[in-house]
Amino acid sequence: MKPDLVDVRVLIAEDEFLTAIDLELGLLDLGCKVIGPFSRLREVIAKAETEAVDIALLDMNLNGELIFPVIDILRRRQIPLIVTSGYGDQKARRGTDCWPALTKPYRFNVLFDTMRSLLGPGS
Repeated sequence: MKPDLVDVRVLIAEDEFLTAIDLELGLLDLGCKVIGPFSRLREVIAKAETEAVDIALLDMNLNGELIFPVIDILRRRQIPLIVTSGYGDQKARRGTDCWPALTKPYRFNVLFDTMRSLLGPGS
C-alpha cells in the first residue's frame, strides 16, 4: 500500500497562477497541509528557513529568479524536494541532481507518486 499524504506539510514555490492553484487544491484534496504557494523567491526563502516542512515542490524559475538558494536551505535542513521546470533540457538543474525533477507540464498523479516515494512508508 502506498503511503498517504494526509497531514504532510508541503511548501510550494510556483509562479504560474493556475498551476499553483491547481497544485494547492490537489494537495488539499489529498489531506496535505499546504504552505504557500509562493511566487517570489524572498517569500520562499523566508518560509524555507522557518516553517516546519515535510517536503517542498519548487519551480526552478520564479519570476526570473532561480530557486537555488531555497534548495540550499532545504538541503541543510534535510527536507526532501522536487524541482519542477519548463526547461526541457534541464540545463538549470545545477545542484539538484540528488532530487527528482519533473518537466512541465507534468501529471499530478506522477508528482504525488514521486512525493510518496521520497517520504517513504507511513508518511
